[in-house]
Amino acid sequence: MIEKEYYKDFRHNYIILKVLDFSIDMYQCKMITGNKIGGLLACQERHINGDMLLYYEITSKQSLAYLYENSHIDCRQLRKFFVQLKMVWEGLSRYLLDERNLLLNPEYIYVDVETQELFFIYYPCETEEKYITSLLEFFANKVDAEDNEAVEITYKMLELVEKEQFVLDEVLQWFEQDYEVSGETKAERFDNHEYQKSFQEDEQEEEAPEITADSGKLNCLSGRAAFISLFTGAAISGILCYIIYGYQLTETEKIYCYAGIFMAGILLLAGGIGLLYEKFGRKSPFLRNKPVILGKREDEGDEKPFQKTMVCESVQEKLNQSYGNTVFIPWVESSENKLYGVGKGNKNHIDLSRLPITVGKLAGSVDMVITDQSISRRHVKFAREGNRIYMTDLNSTNGTFKNGLRLEPNTSEVLEPGDEIKLGKLKFIYR
Repeated sequence: MIEKEYYKDFRHNYIILKVLDFSIDMYQCKMITGNKIGGLLACQERHINGDMLLYYEITSKQSLAYLYENSHIDCRQLRKFFVQLKMVWEGLSRYLLDERNLLLNPEYIYVDVETQELFFIYYPCETEEKYITSLLEFFANKVDAEDNEAVEITYKMLELVEKEQFVLDEVLQWFEQDYEVSGETKAERFDNHEYQKSFQEDEQEEEAPEITADSGKLNCLSGRAAFISLFTGAAISGILCYIIYGYQLTETEKIYCYAGIFMAGILLLAGGIGLLYEKFGRKSPFLRNKPVILGKREDEGDEKPFQKTMVCESVQEKLNQSYGNTVFIPWVESSENKLYGVGKGNKNHIDLSRLPITVGKLAGSVDMVITDQSISRRHVKFAREGNRIYMTDLNSTNGTFKNGLRLEPNTSEVLEPGDEIKLGKLKFIYR
């Protein structure tokens, strides 16, 4: 049984795992704490009261279990997961680390909710947990029943695990992925963060123009070349005209000069057209390329595994501008179970009549959006157990407070009437 706890310092959130039967010279600990291995959570080793503790940083990340608690997983998301899992395994092999030490329980797999990048925990001790079984059971419970391909692949993987015949390469073939990279090994591709590009390709529209480093250089060089062509043509024309009218030339020499002036005129014409295009053509919607913001996530067109989003009407218009074309559907109903915003400028009210809900500022990833800068992308979760309502901090940066006491990351507290709740710098009263 793994002993875990959560800890928050001034700026960072950690999940702490205790190492059992450790050795000071343990090779695996030194590898994960001394190297930045792609796909693993950053890890620090600390010795407190004779115990060896591993601090894994989980700032701004959510566990897979929390992220898909109330949503389904489709075949596309399954494929992305196993693509990155394969990359992580290959990265571990470079450091002679056993991939079976990855904690594949969804509780220990973290996701950056903005980039959708996965991060794993490497635990250097043997555990009683069955290899990959808990993960596949989680997928079986969360898979979208209407996605026949995802259901079929999930249960085929479970059958392989039960027969102890699970091979990740075979699973990847089911997803029709080709992982051969010419000119470099897959591990090198991973360390160069190329996997992030392949992992996020499905988030980009197929029609979006390809943006490369060379394309920016070409745009810059085209304007510079037009100016040089114009300047060179003008200089050559001026020099040849001066020679013709300033010196006595033979007919043959005059012919050469006139030919040079003709060529210089072509340079002048090309340069002029180039400069006119740079000045006016790029402003035309018919001539310019569609601008692409690098790193932007396309939310439209992809089904997201989250509940419908609700927002306060006071920030509806601002949210539509901030998050593109996402449609927000308010579903606030009259109820006594509410968090009422207090203080100047806080007009937000959180309705707790329909639970569970998550609150944060990242539209599409939470059930209620609050755009205040002190609110994290996924800040807090409210859930009901019996007649009690629980509040859980979701690794928020600025914290969740109950009556002045800060909640530890991923810990829950019962709400009582009259409690003062603080999310970041926003205060609420529970009634």
